[in-house]
Amino acid sequence: MKIGKLNLKNEEKLSRVLESLKEESSEEQIVAAYDRLGGLITQGEDKVKTGCFYNFKEKKMIENPVVVLEFRDTEGDLFEVKEGEEVPIQVKVAKVKTKSKKKVKKEVKE
Repeated sequence: MKIGKLNLKNEEKLSRVLESLKEESSEEQIVAAYDRLGGLITQGEDKVKTGCFYNFKEKKMIENPVVVLEFRDTEGDLFEVKEGEEVPIQVKVAKVKTKSKKKVKKEVKE
């Protein structure tokens, strides 16, 4: 399910969220409840960090969430980047290498 720029990837968790919420629930409430369950959220091809929309310590929805994207470089190191900030060069290199590998695999299959 797509909500704004976000993609909620796990259909089973999304179904549980929709069944548990009232019909008049906002999109923000849906995303927060889904985040609470640890459902995979992406923005485009990038993974959104779990806990951006739900505060696990206070056990409530975050009123003004800040989207943090998670990336891995070629070494497997994790980088967290706030939406709108510059992605580190290590991550850009890893993305280029991943796209190149996918392209080669696709050509081999054909």
